[in-house]
Amino acid sequence: MIRPRSAWASSWTAATTVFGRVEPRTGPAAVTLPAGIRFVELPSYPSLHDLPRALPAMRQALPLFDRELAALDTLWLFGPHPLSLVVARRARRRGVAVHLGIRQHFPDYLAGRLPRGLRPLASAGAWSLEAAFRRTARWAPTVVVGEDLARRWRPRACALLDLPFALIDGDDLVALDEVGERPWRDPVRLLTVTRLDPEKNPLLLTDLLAELGPGWTLRVAGDGPLRDRVEQRAGRLGVEGVPQVLWEAMAAGAPIVATAVGGVAAALDQGGRGLLVPPRDAGRLADALRRLAADPALRRRIARQGREEAGRQTIDRQVARVVEFFTTHRRTA
Repeated sequence: MIRPRSAWASSWTAATTVFGRVEPRTGPAAVTLPAGIRFVELPSYPSLHDLPRALPAMRQALPLFDRELAALDTLWLFGPHPLSLVVARRARRRGVAVHLGIRQHFPDYLAGRLPRGLRPLASAGAWSLEAAFRRTARWAPTVVVGEDLARRWRPRACALLDLPFALIDGDDLVALDEVGERPWRDPVRLLTVTRLDPEKNPLLLTDLLAELGPGWTLRVAGDGPLRDRVEQRAGRLGVEGVPQVLWEAMAAGAPIVATAVGGVAAALDQGGRGLLVPPRDAGRLADALRRLAADPALRRRIARQGREEAGRQTIDRQVARVVEFFTTHRRTA
């Protein structure tokens, strides 16, 4: 949710209001907002699964939005989320321009996070919420992440911007003449950054390392409810576990192997900026890594193409695209 008071391109953060929930538990690192950004804290609740706590928190949030709407020029609402739908309609009645932000296909996203017994009922609710958001997109210009979502939303949206939301800046970019020049030595060190939950299928990582055999090590950066299962499975197999990460890897000039799920294939130019393999196939994943290890020219080519794309998708360039989109499509009725 943003409020630019003056020139859009030059004052993006000078008058920005961010609404959000604060995680009550203390994490490993704090987030410091840049100067010029004002934060409005919304009542917290664990997740939408906990309706007895989520519904009262959302009701308590509405007066906070109402109090701020008079000072806003433009509201950017992410979802699908029931609170966003209500706030979008209130903002529209008060003449505030509304834009939507869509980061995932909600029915698939929810299905991967629920026990099997709850999926039929939850799926119906998710599709209803998805449909309501698509109806809102008929009058609210919409920003989506990736070509897969763009295909789903383009027929209904009054205006659409496909943006990768890459959180890299110019300082993150490795020099082009360094890309792909680092030799691969034994053991080859792999890195994956992921949440260890069912949606990400982290157990595939242990199968991958078992498939690769000696001479390969894997470092996993991430945590989640499946951490213990990943570690236990790694122990049984005799291995050790030592879509933002794609952009960070491309900016660093690292060659990428990824499973072709969601918007990954489009982000990697259907294989031009990284090798793509089917999901849940440790054998194909291992073959792709061996191919990279054996072919320095291939590593240099895909790493260079990835680095060039990262240079085109730095956060300042993406902000400029969003500003232009919001300026061009400011619908309030």
